[in-house]
Amino acid sequence: MKNPVVYIKRIDWKDRRTLAAIAAVVVLIIAGFLLLGGTDEAGTAEAGLREVSTISVAQYSSGAGGVAVPTANGNSYIIRSEASGKVLRAAKTGAVAEGAIVAQVENSAQRASLLQAEGAYEAAVAASGGNKNSQASARQDGVRTWKAATVSVAETLRSSIDTYYADIRGTGGTSGFKLEAFGAAPDLNAARNSIERTILDRWETESVTDSNAAEKLSQLNTDLATIGALVDKIAALVPRQSITNVYPESSRAADAAALAAARAAITTQQEAVDSARTAITNASGSGDASAQAQVKQALGILEAARAAYAKTVVRTPFAGTLTSVNVTAGDIISAGGDVAIIVPKEGVETERKFVLPLSAVKYTPAGALVFTVNAEGVLESKTIETGLVTADSITVKGLNGDEVIVQDVRGLKAGEKVEVTN
Repeated sequence: MKNPVVYIKRIDWKDRRTLAAIAAVVVLIIAGFLLLGGTDEAGTAEAGLREVSTISVAQYSSGAGGVAVPTANGNSYIIRSEASGKVLRAAKTGAVAEGAIVAQVENSAQRASLLQAEGAYEAAVAASGGNKNSQASARQDGVRTWKAATVSVAETLRSSIDTYYADIRGTGGTSGFKLEAFGAAPDLNAARNSIERTILDRWETESVTDSNAAEKLSQLNTDLATIGALVDKIAALVPRQSITNVYPESSRAADAAALAAARAAITTQQEAVDSARTAITNASGSGDASAQAQVKQALGILEAARAAYAKTVVRTPFAGTLTSVNVTAGDIISAGGDVAIIVPKEGVETERKFVLPLSAVKYTPAGALVFTVNAEGVLESKTIETGLVTADSITVKGLNGDEVIVQDVRGLKAGEKVEVTN
């Protein structure tokens, strides 16, 4: 079409088919404009918001004494518990040194798990030698692990789990937690009695030697799984227990915490037993790589047990004066609950250290930082000082502990608007 003007003049504007065709072309042009070029920029930006998840610095970070939050006046700090349960002892007000015990939460299960984890780690280290005596050593460690695990779990079952039955082996019970309310008592009591007859009685008479240690550890894993399943069923009933004057909310919270601790102790024994059994298999020169892997696994279990135990002991974060202690022996406290207020001694360092995931820290030429999200959903940066780095965590200073930060900062920048998904 050499001359568009001449072509337009030749159009028969009275021809309806021609007009319809032109109208259709105009509609297509307008629709294309709206679809491709007419979208509101603000709407597009909102639809493209990055999704982020956040974590609480105090709740994520591990280690007793790690939670110390400044009070409103800034001259004192609130010491908070990192574990829930019954308070066994509490300090009195007055001058204290750094690391002094302010309160201790019931931790028999965590202490037993820590001792077992230490033994499992030592066994894994011994089994990693790969010399001609390693097989015998691993088997001997397996026998010790079997004995320690059976004693520990039997004690946990009889002293902790049995508390939550109204009727155990026909003896009757006085606990406020009555399984009859859920119609579950007959089945659970039958399961408990079966464990007594088929597992605990067998443990007391069973002969475990170097020659059959691997076989007995394998059977023990199955036994522990059976016991753990029973504990899970009981724990699932606790939230359904009615609150009464006889059974207050504090008792339900204590029951839930105690059952969770008992379950964790059983799980730790399972891991130790599995580690000991694998160590027997890999205790040879050709199994050096596997043996070293078992050492790392046992070390991870040990570190987790240490952290769990440490959280049950509330310590002063620095030297100073306890001006008030909010708990006494016998109280039930929740994780994150206020335990005491401390005024730091003049001249002492009050900046706390927290352990965060590596992904939460962003490095820039100006230094390291973390991101918080303000009320408008916009990222704000907070400069920190970094310390020890491990495979998946980093120790930082410069935070109070009450901050909620972005868990994964990769690809993010300050001032960017995001959507928090949790």
